[in-house]
Amino acid sequence: MDPSDLARLSDLMQSLLDAVDQLDGAAGKNMLHDDAWHFWRLGQNVERALSTTRITREVLVKHGRAATEHAADLDLDALLRILSCQYAYRSLYQARPTAPNVVALILQDPALPRSVLACLEDIRASLATVSGSSRHAASASPQRSVAKLANAVEFADLGALFTAAEVPVDSAANKIAKPPGPSGPLPLGLWLDELGDRL
Repeated sequence: MDPSDLARLSDLMQSLLDAVDQLDGAAGKNMLHDDAWHFWRLGQNVERALSTTRITREVLVKHGRAATEHAADLDLDALLRILSCQYAYRSLYQARPTAPNVVALILQDPALPRSVLACLEDIRASLATVSGSSRHAASASPQRSVAKLANAVEFADLGALFTAAEVPVDSAANKIAKPPGPSGPLPLGLWLDELGDRL
């Protein structure tokens, strides 16, 4: 590819990102916080949670195969940069990134706006506002589904996913079967695949 094409593509991508940021800022400052605003927030949080899940999965699959600790560190640093979480990580851990700490932060930390759990809690709040706070509305399928998924993320034993071997998912039970042995890639990849499908 012609280097000038790459430069133009990079400029276009930056222009699009800037325009989306401007639109989001304008909506946050100027829109009435009515149903339309909550639908905007629903879409934003679903997209954010899904992209966080997919990017994390891609980086961690590579991290699981990294030949050296230095390569793994670079992958985790890149993941934190991509998700704009470096400052948050350093504030909390004040140490070099480790995969379990990075994953706990970007999946389960309710104080991190980018985390999957924080996005799910925002989705739950927007759904409650849009559909009303009646007992019937709270038991409606979308709210119940989001509550189940938020609980699954919040209480997931991520440490166990790092220590067991990856095994096929039992499609009938939709659960990860018992690991056959100590070798193989991280089963976290399977868990993240399922999370992405549910999102």
